[in-house]
Amino acid sequence: MLEFLRMKAMLIAMAVLVAPVMGEDEDNNERAELAKFIGGAYKGRGTWVMTSGNNALSDRGCIRKVGNNYFTPEGFYRKVGNTYLKDGEAIVTTGKTFLGDGAVVSTGRTYLGDDRVKVSTGHTILDSDVSE
Repeated sequence: MLEFLRMKAMLIAMAVLVAPVMGEDEDNNERAELAKFIGGAYKGRGTWVMTSGNNALSDRGCIRKVGNNYFTPEGFYRKVGNTYLKDGEAIVTTGKTFLGDGAVVSTGRTYLGDDRVKVSTGHTILDSDVSE
């Protein structure tokens, strides 16, 4: 009986210690997915600051990720498999390349497109051109 209680106490302690770490990993995964979307698929300009794993703010508005849905100031995107869909437009990701009506290539945290460069610092996505 004593061995059972020790095992139970150990399992409870492990659950309490691991749970916060698991939550942080999930938040980091959400943040990485949102950064990938803003850097590669999203055509809107601006510098975006991540306020949580599923929100990004700029002076142009808010981007909110809910599951596979992205709500942006320019409209709604949905990710299906490796494709982002928006108003009859499709942006397909093939590895580190985003193909739509143009192309964006990801090299680490940098996204290079025809007329833009975006860089993710983890909590901020910087745009090379915010004049729009």
